[in-house]
Amino acid sequence: MSSVAASGSEYGAPGDSDEGNAPSASTPASCSTQATASSMTRTYFESWDAFFEYLAEYQDSTHQVFRKRTSTSAEARNKELKKRGTLTPATRSTGKRDNLFSKSTNCKAHLSLAVVWVDDLGFRVKLTDQSTLHNHRLGRLTYDNHPANRRIEDPDVIDFVDELQAAGAKKKLIMQCLRRRTGKQVTLRD
Repeated sequence: MSSVAASGSEYGAPGDSDEGNAPSASTPASCSTQATASSMTRTYFESWDAFFEYLAEYQDSTHQVFRKRTSTSAEARNKELKKRGTLTPATRSTGKRDNLFSKSTNCKAHLSLAVVWVDDLGFRVKLTDQSTLHNHRLGRLTYDNHPANRRIEDPDVIDFVDELQAAGAKKKLIMQCLRRRTGKQVTLRD
């Protein structure tokens, strides 16, 4: 079984937190508000690819961001690590910087999925449980500001940025150019 949990990305309002432990402006904070989004309408999917394609459309239409989690147990993971037999771990770097949204909002919204046998159709991915109650606001601006939605993966745009950097263009100029070209609200850290 696999599950997908919501990833909060809402900044707290200046007066929302205690002064003693007030988060910095770049730290996401859970709001005292709750928001409920509409549930997924489909229950069965032909494949994982079909599910993730539907999930991308669903997230965009409801302004939610779900993060992918695995159901691998700690015991299975530890067994795999023992098999490797090395004391120096291989790098897990993806080449991407940590983003501003590295702290969790502890949002309990989630989707649970399992692969099941359907008599006439064979194996299918089934949505077994979903909760769309969030402990933060939902909206287009919040959704567009989430790092996963600001990421640019178009190779042509990336090549263009590489050329600008090689030519010595300033970061702010590159950021403005990316915003115009892609419509995404990229930041200097992206």
